[in-house]
Amino acid sequence: MEIVQIPKDARLADWTELLHKSPNSLLFQSKQWVGLLSEYLAGVQDETLLCLDQGKMIGALPMLAAQGPLGPVANSLPFYGSNAAFIIDPDHPNPDAIREALWAAWLEREKEIGAVVTVLIDTPFGDHGSFLEKYSWDYKEERIGHLTPLADIGGGEEAEGRLYQLIHGKTRNVVKKAKKLGVTVDVTTDEADYRFLQETHEENLKAMGSSPKERPFFDKARAMLDTRTYIGRLSGEAVAGLFLVRYHKTIEYFTPAIKKEFRSSQPLSAIIFQAMLDAAAENFAWWNWGASWPSQENLQLFKKRWGSVNTTYSYYIRSSVPLEDIRCLGVEGLLRGYPYFYVIPFSALAEKH
Repeated sequence: MEIVQIPKDARLADWTELLHKSPNSLLFQSKQWVGLLSEYLAGVQDETLLCLDQGKMIGALPMLAAQGPLGPVANSLPFYGSNAAFIIDPDHPNPDAIREALWAAWLEREKEIGAVVTVLIDTPFGDHGSFLEKYSWDYKEERIGHLTPLADIGGGEEAEGRLYQLIHGKTRNVVKKAKKLGVTVDVTTDEADYRFLQETHEENLKAMGSSPKERPFFDKARAMLDTRTYIGRLSGEAVAGLFLVRYHKTIEYFTPAIKKEFRSSQPLSAIIFQAMLDAAAENFAWWNWGASWPSQENLQLFKKRWGSVNTTYSYYIRSSVPLEDIRCLGVEGLLRGYPYFYVIPFSALAEKH
């Protein structure tokens, strides 16, 4: 096996064919996603490694690094919990040998660039947990993944009934309520609808004290990825929206938005239901809701009622920085110094020793 850093020749650096051998491949593992983040996140360095066997690509480790006050930090990958970790040829007889070769090469590269923190994020399918658990880590943090299987919904006249059977009775009722109140749903490419979704998303996140995704990100995503935008309307007025990203067999539930005064009309539920029907008819296998923290029980219940299967996976963190040095920065310092990158669990900052 030969490990190489990502070559400048884009044809040699594209692991799409390898990734698409698995029905469980995710957007966040893709060359397109790494490319988008490389362009959007200021000052990042693409440190992706490729594993070749007689010139044939059999594995990859997408990795981006950023400079900051503690030194370089590397994530696979940064930005709202993007989980890439290892990409392995499913036909290879010894997948752990590929992982071991990539990991050993990364440890050497980590020294070369002086990375003080490395973070590997497993996928919600738990593809690499058994391998990563063999190593010692300075920190580890758990996440709950949520994926709704769409393969059995299919298309045709009976699809709506099959989807109703998949979801919880209470969710079924709110979808029917939205339809009864006259909520309509359409796919849109209108610029005014894009503005509505982004601005409403910003209002929603700021009201919760969280950071919204900015308009330039949405613009780049629309240009570089396979996206779809849904708008829910009441009496012709846009009242909710949903920004999805489509990759291989999976739909990414990326950005919902709803005007707070229309929440009781359940327009977002109507959108999700229609988008799931459309995805199933187009032979997508999974609807990926993204992750939650173990403590977010209400969020987990919401996704469970949409037929999601819960999985557990982890963030694996190596750090050569004394905890006290990180504590000196604090949460705000980490967020400012490493925007969109994961450094260590914030809970570790409060631990007593």
